[in-house]
Amino acid sequence: MDKENTTQADPDTTDDSTPVDQQPPAEHEEAESTSTTAEERIKEAEARLEEARKHSRTWEARAKGNKEELDKLRADLTARESELTDTRAQLDTLTHENALVTTLAATGADVAALLDSRSFMDAAYRLDHTADTFAEQLAELVNSRTVHTVPTHAPITPVKEVPPTTGARRLSKLMGLD
Repeated sequence: MDKENTTQADPDTTDDSTPVDQQPPAEHEEAESTSTTAEERIKEAEARLEEARKHSRTWEARAKGNKEELDKLRADLTARESELTDTRAQLDTLTHENALVTTLAATGADVAALLDSRSFMDAAYRLDHTADTFAEQLAELVNSRTVHTVPTHAPITPVKEVPPTTGARRLSKLMGLD
């Protein structure tokens, strides 16, 4: 008899005395196990891919929202810059008018008649109200226009107290009102 047939095999061991639960699986079991593992890995990869897509969609939505907000803020900034430019122009005009009226009032000229003259106002707006020579330039302008704008109701009375404005005191000195 063969040696194989004469020895009784322990069902929990093999010929090389390795327990069954520690033996490598049979080929058909290994193929089945590999396909199951591959299917599980494919499912895991698909789940991770879907999770990544979901995460990507979330960030894409946030980016679109941020871009819309950025566009709104840029439009608002442009509007505010335009408003600021307009406000600065208005401020400059009002500052110029204030300096003009204050300096004219200090000279005792007929302010209403001069301000009513379009040609005088055009010439006055060409003067730089921030310059040190503003009072002199305005005095020359007033002297050149007073022939045409002499008031008929009352003579010009010199102002004794000159308000502290740009060039007002210098203008009163030039006109001999000091």
